Amino acid sequence: MATIIAKYPPWIVCQSPQGVYYSNEVTQETTWQAPPEIAAQMAQAQPPAQAAQAQQAAEHQAMAAQAAQYQAYQQAMAYQQQMVAAQAYQQAMAAQAAQAFAQQQGAMSAPSPAPFSPGAIPGPAPSAAGGGRLRGHLKKWMDEKGFGFIDGGASGQGDVFFHFSGLANEGNKDELREGVSLEYEMGVDGRTGKSRATNVVILG
Repeated sequence: MATIIAKYPPWIVCQSPQGVYYSNEVTQETTWQAPPEIAAQMAQAQPPAQAAQAQQAAEHQAMAAQAAQYQAYQQAMAYQQQMVAAQAYQQAMAAQAAQAFAQQQGAMSAPSPAPFSPGAIPGPAPSAAGGGRLRGHLKKWMDEKGFGFIDGGASGQGDVFFHFSGLANEGNKDELREGVSLEYEMGVDGRTGKSRATNVVILG
């Protein structure tokens, strides 16, 4: 908070934490340097040595105030640069997360063939049933995700994607396990346009 320490109408001399400044009550002008008319009055009222000291003190205060303003400007610029860098980092991390999520979704929707296992005992080959239905065994089942693949090699379909929502009304998800025999129909996923097993019945 500034304190008035002298008056040289229309100028008033104020003391602030940053130093002494001069304010014109008529024009509302404010300056850190003593106006010429005040400097002249001070020179007349004070001995030359005191006037020089006062002028030097005023100049020193003005320089200190300018230095403080420049330091505040540098701090503001540094803070702004930090904010920009933080925002860019957040955007990069969000882009990486979105890309990883898209890759994971693609891997889940696009079935991949199971690796070859020497000496594996093949399960029962799918066989055509009446009404266009097929039979096969559940080759791979991921219970925590709710989907798996039916061995459809004999029908020329390869591995057939199967989601538990494709079970017929009498089906029970708890009975799904790898190797269980199933009867199903071939359908198309309305969301992805890819083949999937529908109306699946668990044979045991």
